[in-house]
Amino acid sequence: MRETLFVISDLHLGGDDKYAICTGPGQALLADFLHWVAGQQSPTNDVHLVVNGDSVDFLAESEFLAFTGHDKSATTKLETIFERTRAIWKAMAAVVASGAQVTFTLGNHDLELSLPGPRRLLQQTLGRGRFEFLYDNQALAIGDVLIEHGNRYDRWNAVNHDSLRRARVQASLGHRIDPVEAPPGSRLVVDVMNGLKDRYSFVNLLKPETEAAVPLLAVLDPTVFENIPDIARLAAQATESRRDTEAISAAGLESVPGMHKSDARALDVARQLAFGDTEAVSFGALRDFLSGWQAQAAEWYRAQQIDKLYKAFRYWLGAQFSAFDTGQEAKEYHDAAVDSARAGYRVVLYGHTHLAKRISLPFGDSVYLNTGTWADLMCVPASILLNDAEAKAKQDLGVFVGDLENNRMEQWVSRLPTFARVDLENDRAQSSDLFIYEGEGKHEHLPDGRLSRLLRGDN
Repeated sequence: MRETLFVISDLHLGGDDKYAICTGPGQALLADFLHWVAGQQSPTNDVHLVVNGDSVDFLAESEFLAFTGHDKSATTKLETIFERTRAIWKAMAAVVASGAQVTFTLGNHDLELSLPGPRRLLQQTLGRGRFEFLYDNQALAIGDVLIEHGNRYDRWNAVNHDSLRRARVQASLGHRIDPVEAPPGSRLVVDVMNGLKDRYSFVNLLKPETEAAVPLLAVLDPTVFENIPDIARLAAQATESRRDTEAISAAGLESVPGMHKSDARALDVARQLAFGDTEAVSFGALRDFLSGWQAQAAEWYRAQQIDKLYKAFRYWLGAQFSAFDTGQEAKEYHDAAVDSARAGYRVVLYGHTHLAKRISLPFGDSVYLNTGTWADLMCVPASILLNDAEAKAKQDLGVFVGDLENNRMEQWVSRLPTFARVDLENDRAQSSDLFIYEGEGKHEHLPDGRLSRLLRGDN
């Protein structure tokens, strides 16, 4: 029988107007998309919708916790999310009611979905039908198609599923839940990023939550380094959860065993940008970026701050266009996808990174697709990514800071609502591709190369 597989990921539904990263326009498109998918189900074509992780975002709901370790509290948070995004869940229920198969997988922002209470609420909300929810680090294999969220390959966001499994058992028995070992990336969001939201509304768009964001966070507010021992410990903990640990000795960080070299390098860059060559730091005397900018109008000072911001943005995005190039992927995800292709999968799909990708793999006609996100994305000046355009980049950043001062951030936020479509016949993929959804069933093929729609000033 013919089957059409639609895969979306990283909806990140949740949070009030301040913390939500899937905002009104993205939500409206998502509801429209789901109704369109429901209409694709027919007697001759079976539809299977996969929501591949981070469907909701518990980290965006107060009380802010890296893991809400109480079944009733997690259920209450999910009820709040459903109420805020009612149109989407009504549309999701319509997909189930159409007779289509719907499968949810677990990400790293929606771990609480696997607890008994939230899981029951999700099932009730979607209604009776063909629904499956995968957790316990399961991937979804459909013939020669492999689907997984992808966070297992990210040392900052790998989940301790043994700890999570124990919590589910305890919750099902009505017992007190032991603390769950939340991913270090979740701790970074709750302990650092959420505290910066009042002044820096874009900060929770820095995805994924890895060491790459640390220098930019330090430039925005150097006081985050008051917690640097904890950040370093989280980085070491993250490395310990990965098989490819690499112990190093880094200046000032020798006391943290097993730290990955890229984490140590990011922390060293962040320290240098935040404090320069200063050895002793009085955190109480430090100003965040905006406070210093507003208090000091001297040209030399502002040029220095723009230089720091430029270096921090470059570090976050990567030295070249790889972040927003659909044909380039970070090594950890690319290598994992190649391993799956070697094992016989012709289509490998991840999410997690929020960056849409389409890459041919070196085994037969295998392909890797990353389904990006339906949440908002930073709209990045192309000049920041260009080696020979530093002056233009700093000019653009001056405009960015001016808008930041006046809370005019709308022009720096964009959306790229992407989905994968895979057509299967007898469990074998016949075609697969990635599309941008534009509304009312209209969609366009994801272009190759740089995503110009997300790069301000890209010509």
